[in-house]
Amino acid sequence: MSLINQNRNQHLNPEFNAWLTHCVNVLHHGLTVKDRKFLRRCYNINVLSGIPLCYEDFKDMWKSNYKGNFRAIKHKLNPLFETVLKGKPTYYKLNGLYLDKELINEYTSIPVSERIFANLNILLSITRHERPQMHALLFQCKTFDLYTRLIELGYTPNKKKAITINEIPVDKIITASATIYSNNVMLIRLGCTYFPIDYSNNGWISLISLLSKIEYCLKISIAQKDCQIEPVKNWKLKHFDMNKDSIHYDFPTDDYTVSMIFGHIQVYNKRFPDGRTRIRVEEQLDLDNTITEELSSDRYQKASELHDIDET
Repeated sequence: MSLINQNRNQHLNPEFNAWLTHCVNVLHHGLTVKDRKFLRRCYNINVLSGIPLCYEDFKDMWKSNYKGNFRAIKHKLNPLFETVLKGKPTYYKLNGLYLDKELINEYTSIPVSERIFANLNILLSITRHERPQMHALLFQCKTFDLYTRLIELGYTPNKKKAITINEIPVDKIITASATIYSNNVMLIRLGCTYFPIDYSNNGWISLISLLSKIEYCLKISIAQKDCQIEPVKNWKLKHFDMNKDSIHYDFPTDDYTVSMIFGHIQVYNKRFPDGRTRIRVEEQLDLDNTITEELSSDRYQKASELHDIDET
């Protein structure tokens, strides 16, 4: 099972850009970048998650004034919206799109504050439209004389003839460590569970920059010698956890937990340093791709659809 699998609504609805043409025809005027970004979020909620939308879905986009901003832009684009259910909150769908009525009824019957008690289908729907991110990354590459140089500097290998360097000082929020083996294989581990990296063009640019800093730090600062390390573009991505997090939820008690595991998928509540707790859907991926190969994969091409407005 993949976090970016298509659901039952997708094949019945037009692609986003095709639907935007419908929008222009309905409105009789063009759309601003802000309009497109807003409508992309609405489209993703309706089509990818298959559920209606409300102002609660924009907390992360507009922070404290999300209700007012939602009402203002919705008023501007009002012909594009249809009311699904009136109430507090009121739920909407976009004009010209299909939504599964069974899932709509199931979703809207649950108060926002109680959705953490929902069935698995609803929990997945809450996060399915969120942009994929990655953490717990593991890379593998080859070195030439790094292991020998570390021995010369007094580093002590363990029983498996491996030297581990913890807390490589290249980033304030992402932890990095390296394990170098006597056969000249090196493993790089990145920890960023609270600050996951976007699985997107911009995210990968930042990640490649970080890996280059790690390479430089190992050769110049730690080994104090320009040892040979395979070019970053050739490093193998061996593992990462792909996550999608809900905007946020106010859990009923501090010790309440959501935790389900099926196959390589986990659904659980994740408490962040800001005190908020979010529902996280996480897929553990083992692979053997270079960075170039991963960026050419079907998985990445499908995920890119969730980022194309924000990165233009």
